Amino acid sequence: MMTSFPENIPIILNIAAALKPVQILDIGPGFGKFGLMLREALISIEAEKQNIAIPKFDFGIDCAENCRYFWHAPWHQFIYDHHFHGDIFKFTIEHIAERKYDLFLMIDVVEHAPKDKWLAWIRDMRVALPKARFLISTPKKVSFYKTHFYGDDCPIHQSQWSWDDFKVFPFQAYDTKNSMIVVVR
Repeated sequence: MMTSFPENIPIILNIAAALKPVQILDIGPGFGKFGLMLREALISIEAEKQNIAIPKFDFGIDCAENCRYFWHAPWHQFIYDHHFHGDIFKFTIEHIAERKYDLFLMIDVVEHAPKDKWLAWIRDMRVALPKARFLISTPKKVSFYKTHFYGDDCPIHQSQWSWDDFKVFPFQAYDTKNSMIVVVR
């Protein structure tokens, strides 16, 4: 499937909101649906908590997007507070850690790079930001298509993940029909 499985949306949003993040990096957000819906959920939670229509909120949602197709989409500019344009692996850990993220949204992106690259990146980021959480969703059955949808700079699927791949970190698992969803601590 070209996009996240729709049945995962409420699960991912509920998990993310329960983590009470303050600074979020949405990695490979594509059209930005999780950034937008998480922003709405967090603002709504704050409105109910403060019992006011227009709440004060103190959180940020940034994105790291590799595909040029999405960089200048008008809605992208409004959804996200800060943009990292380019390959996440080319940004230094220190540069990303400066933003003090406590939640990394990695929804249907880990299959777009070799496992060892992601595992090393998560390991290094956990050292730089020990309180951060990594909310990861990946298909149980990856389609290894050859077309670079949205442009040649958009990586194709390169890896198939299993529950065992995440065992190198402490994690909580959420099993869905089509996906593995984990929160790495």
